[in-house]
Amino acid sequence: MQAEASVPWISHLFRTGEALALQALASDYTVSLQHDACGSSVEHSIRDAEGEKLGPSFRYKVLGVFGVEGRCVAFAPHHTPGTLVLAFRGTRVDSNAASRPGRGQAAPPSEDIKALLNSSMVGVKWLPDAAMRVHAGVHRHHADLWDAEHSTRGSSLRLDQLGEGLGGWLAGLCGADAPQQIVFVGLSLGAALAQMSALRLASEQPQLAARTSVLGLGSFQFANADVGRLFESLYGERAAQLVTARRMPARPPPQVGWWVQEPPRDDEAQAEALVAAAVAD
Repeated sequence: MQAEASVPWISHLFRTGEALALQALASDYTVSLQHDACGSSVEHSIRDAEGEKLGPSFRYKVLGVFGVEGRCVAFAPHHTPGTLVLAFRGTRVDSNAASRPGRGQAAPPSEDIKALLNSSMVGVKWLPDAAMRVHAGVHRHHADLWDAEHSTRGSSLRLDQLGEGLGGWLAGLCGADAPQQIVFVGLSLGAALAQMSALRLASEQPQLAARTSVLGLGSFQFANADVGRLFESLYGERAAQLVTARRMPARPPPQVGWWVQEPPRDDEAQAEALVAAAVAD
């Protein structure tokens, strides 16, 4: 889609300020929260550089923490019952982290760098065509959190027992426990994980994928064009990718759902107008 198009769900996130809260879930809380955080709540307030509050606070209950190499945290927003937010961790840079994780702890940041560097393209059994290939490092992180046994979460939105990883947990969300809306969100590597996981959901749980939106913040290309066309056909305007790029020479890769292009920094007014147009009615 073009930046000037109106996308109601993404417009709502910008107008309410929750887009910034979702960014914080993906960039901060997926790093700080460990498996023992399940059942607790986190709160994020929109503030300026001096700490002055600019908007409402958003509270989320932690429903589950999935994976060791890859990491996804499931949240239930207090302000929108029936909504499930799945936030995916991006690339960490803390070189002082332990080299080997203890029980229930995350893998060290070096594993994220390895995933980024492992850029060979591989086929996966859950995609419908052998010509469809994905980034091997991203898929390794995805498989860890989707299939992992070392995850802590409930079999329903009530968080009452352990499950089999994000994929198994989502498969158990049915009937009265099924969320009315699901939002996948991630930053950088986490955005690629969010997009790949949304594709996997569409393959294994299409009834949940029909209720799902995907917000990617600065994802890199994680798949070939065949996968990109599949992603676009499945999610269309329910997939939004926010990317800033200076003087982008060509059309973005086909897996992208939504782009914002930043003009040269000496034209801030044009940048503001571009973003305003993207969220206007």
